Formats: sequence, structure tokens, C-alpha cells
Amino acid sequence: MRERTRVLIVGCGAMGLFYAARLASAGVEVGVVCRRVEQVTLINSEGIRIEGAEGFETARVYAYHVLNVPRGQFDVGIVAVKAYDTASAVEVLYRGLSRRGVAVTVQNGIGPLEALEERFGVERAAAAVTYYGAMRVSDNTVRFTGGAGVYIGQRVEISERAEPLLGWLVDRLRDAGLNAILVDRSIEPWRWDKLIVNAGINPVTALTSAPNYIVVRSEWAKKLAVSLAGEGAKVARALGIPLPRDPEKAVVETAEATAYNRSSMLQDIEAGRRTEVDYINGAIVAKGRETGVPTPVNEAVLYAVKALEDALATR
Repeated sequence: MRERTRVLIVGCGAMGLFYAARLASAGVEVGVVCRRVEQVTLINSEGIRIEGAEGFETARVYAYHVLNVPRGQFDVGIVAVKAYDTASAVEVLYRGLSRRGVAVTVQNGIGPLEALEERFGVERAAAAVTYYGAMRVSDNTVRFTGGAGVYIGQRVEISERAEPLLGWLVDRLRDAGLNAILVDRSIEPWRWDKLIVNAGINPVTALTSAPNYIVVRSEWAKKLAVSLAGEGAKVARALGIPLPRDPEKAVVETAEATAYNRSSMLQDIEAGRRTEVDYINGAIVAKGRETGVPTPVNEAVLYAVKALEDALATR
């Protein structure tokens, strides 16, 4: 590693701002890449503000426009865009990352890590499975809603090439007060654990226009969420992926612990944006077809959310 390790985060949504502010608070030199000039100007002028239970905290980072990223100047790259925008974000990161740098996705679903592996190689691509919640309040303000931790690793055992930088990233996140864990074996159990939890909670909240508490307060919502998770668990087992905890309990416990969170899928629906359902429930459906595991509940919910997207688009 060079004398001062630098981090480039592509994406200025809730997770991008959250990770940028946390790392900057730990003394890391952080750059963020935004698509809109107005957001770049605001962040460079005022910094990033995190709103938490104890008030506001401001962190200074440097924001770049997507067309003005310096080449090869960063050691760790973090992709924090919506899953469907991964391809363009990867190309931006490819310009900014040094040849020895590692690329890390903090995104939802199945697909983003695979895209990083294809562009950077398996040895330089990793996932940070994030169990923290954040909501963007403005272009430079994010509300931290709590959580349990972040697991960082690769689909195989961590490569000698990536281990120093991923270990450094874990240490800096711990310095920032986060429960960061380096997974020296495959990250797949944790990636599928979060996928299944998201598949159970997110579409239910999006379809009911309710926060996460709907999963525990409504008998019907709970049955739907647990059914979605159960199908996901069957697919994971068919793929030979050992899950770290009971998936159906994980859905209920997560909904209880994050009762007043508005899932990212619900936030997308409320904002009239495309959701990531293709990469969450859609991924379970696709992997189910590959393995011969029926996933009728996930398929029905996939269609329902896509229909809702279309309905909102025509208003």
C-alpha cells in the first residue's frame, strides 16, 4: 500500500454518503463521485452531514463529477449505486482505481459483485454485506437508522492480493465505530443471508406502503415475508451455500429490530424510481430456475412490484 491509502466511493445516495462520512471521520482521505454538478458543489462546500440519535456530525470529503474522476489515484473503490446502475459505475471506478486497488460493492442483491469480478478479476473484487440502515435526507445529509454490522470478503477465500487493503478497510470502519468483520472464507453465506432478508421484507413494505413493522404487525404480511424467505433458503441450499442463521427467523427479527425503517424498495416506490426487485426477488427466481427449485411466491411478488413500478410511471 502507498503511504496514504485513499478511498473512492461511486454513488452519492444514502449508502455512499454514509460510508464516505464514516471513513472520513476515521481520518481516511475519501473521494465521492456524483452525477449531478449541484450535489458535487454542495458536498465540496458544506461536507456530508450524518443525522443520528445524538445530533449531527459533519465530515469533509472531496466530491467529483462523474466525468472528472482522476485516473489511478485510489487504492480502495466502493460501488454504492443502485444495482441496475452497476455497469456504468464500474467503468467510473476502473478509471479511478490504481492497478493494485480493490473494488468493493456495498449494494443489494445478486449481480453487482459478479460485475466487479468480471471487470477487475476475482482477486480484486469483494463485497461488504451491510446490516446498517441509512436514508438520504438531502444531497449532503444522511440519516443513520442503526444496525448490526458489516461483513467484508470475497466469494472465495480472501486472496493475498486483496487481504492487506480489505483488512485496512475493516480497521478503518472499526475506527469509525462500526462493527466491521473480515470474512476470510467465502462471503456467500452472508450475501445470501442479506438477500433473503431483503427478499422477505422489502417487497412487502413496498406493496403495503408501510415501514418494516408491517411484517410483524400483520399476520398476512408476516406469512408472505416468511414464505419469500423460505423459498430463498431452499435455493441457497440447492447452491450449496450454508446460511449463517435461520432465514425465516432472521426476517422476523430484522423487521422487529428495524420496525420504523422504510426499506430502500419502499423509498424507491415513494420517489417514483425503479426498484432493485430484479436483483433481489428476481435473483432468487433466476437461481431457482437454474437449480430446479420452484419459487412461485417470489415470482408473484416480482411481477407485483414490477406492475407497481409501471403503474407509478404512467401517472
